[in-house]
Amino acid sequence: MATIDLCMLDDVKRHRALDSVRGRATVDVDVDERLQVLISAVSNEVERFCGRWFRKASRTQVLDPVDNQRVMQVRAYPLASISSLKYELGGDFASATAIDTDDFTILDGGRAGQFALRWANFTGGIGSVQVIYIGGLAERTEGLPGADAGDLMNACVEQVAFQWAREPNIDLRAQTQSQGGATYFGAMDFLPGVKRVLRRYKRIGHF
Repeated sequence: MATIDLCMLDDVKRHRALDSVRGRATVDVDVDERLQVLISAVSNEVERFCGRWFRKASRTQVLDPVDNQRVMQVRAYPLASISSLKYELGGDFASATAIDTDDFTILDGGRAGQFALRWANFTGGIGSVQVIYIGGLAERTEGLPGADAGDLMNACVEQVAFQWAREPNIDLRAQTQSQGGATYFGAMDFLPGVKRVLRRYKRIGHF
């Protein structure tokens, strides 16, 4: 399930592929609902492709450092702040002491979600680092343009409009989990122009 819808319904309805919908005298609730499903599904696929979460929020994430690793990366960025960083080989963070804020730093203003220890390295251990932080592009879809993510929004609009034009051939599937349901694409690729934009937002490297 996407953490945030990456474009808005009105933006999609202004696309040329939706001319017939936009010209209707009354709002078609069924059409709006179907478009909203597509928006959420495309947003979910975008986050999965990019390997990151775009909604800005407070998060707790557990990371897996390798031996002698100093730099690590969270999944929601830009990284605004870190309120707690703990390292405990057994993963017992409740009893672990937080690393002093003077002993780590956020790199490059958090642009790529990276932080680093100042004076030492992690010695490895799956699930041995816990970081509590605030990160992401925007709290709401309306805030994405202010986060310089207008090209990401436009790419999402293009993909949603393309999927709409392919109806009833779109390959949407629903999956229900204990945390809730999600709608996603099956065997569906992004448009070439959309993929070029997404590569600029893709999480890279092993941190």
